[in-house]
Amino acid sequence: MLENNKDLLWTLALVLLPVILLIFFTWKRELNWYKNPPKKLSKYQVAIVLVVMLAYLLLVTL
Repeated sequence: MLENNKDLLWTLALVLLPVILLIFFTWKRELNWYKNPPKKLSKYQVAIVLVVMLAYLLLVTL
C-alpha cells in the first residue's frame, strides 16, 4: 500500500509541477515574459516560487 502511495505522489508531483509553473508564468497576462523578462521579481512571485518548491520537495521526499 505504501509503495502505491509513493508512486501516486510521484505522478502527482510530476503532473502538477509543469501546470503550476505554466499558471505562474502566464499569471497577470505575462505571456511575453520570456521575450521581455522583468528585472526584478515581486515579493509575491518569489513567495509563490518558494511555496511551490517546498511543496514539490515534500511530495518527492515522502
